[in-house]
Amino acid sequence: MQIKLDTTSNNLSSTRIQTKSNFRELKPEDWWSGFVSVKNVNKEDLIKKLGQITNELKFNFSGWIVTKEDNSFDYFFTRYPRKKRGPVSPITECKSALKKLATETSGTSHEEIISDLPQFRVLLGLREFYEESNKLHTIEEVQNELGNNFNLTKAEICSVGPWGKYTEPAVVIQGDLAQIEKVYLLAEKFNQARFAVEDLYNGKSHMVEPACCKDPDKE
Repeated sequence: MQIKLDTTSNNLSSTRIQTKSNFRELKPEDWWSGFVSVKNVNKEDLIKKLGQITNELKFNFSGWIVTKEDNSFDYFFTRYPRKKRGPVSPITECKSALKKLATETSGTSHEEIISDLPQFRVLLGLREFYEESNKLHTIEEVQNELGNNFNLTKAEICSVGPWGKYTEPAVVIQGDLAQIEKVYLLAEKFNQARFAVEDLYNGKSHMVEPACCKDPDKE
């Protein structure tokens, strides 16, 4: 599916749209998300635990870390809708991985629930084209581009699977579904090859690929 958006200004908080941009939206999947609140395990040990679990369960963790004021952190992961590394994991496997991670880290597990408001969430990487030597954007830039009608949380992508691991500075963007097009345009401007949109109201998630994506996912 292709979506066409128009923009008129460098500032993405503008409500008028003019210039055309193309995005590929992939088929939605049923949404699931959970997190483990971790207090007595550092990030390096968490990644080791994720590696052990992924080898044991053959499960891909696609998630992110949010560090709290007391230096403890939450590790979120979702039923990531990308199919590059095989079929999307069944929700039952996500639940089992969440329980296992909580046990292995002596943490507290939480399953997220559907929102009663039309909200979306996007985990947006801040490094252009995934390459470590490329430009790294900031949460302040995201704020300046989007304006004040979104909730932004500083995060770190932390995905681990049988294929290895990947980390990257990121921001979690949550807002009104009616404003999602602004995040599409931001991802394009920041040269992000893809991102997942979580529809927290309708319980669906799907991948989006801007025109700069060089390795499109399978349908």
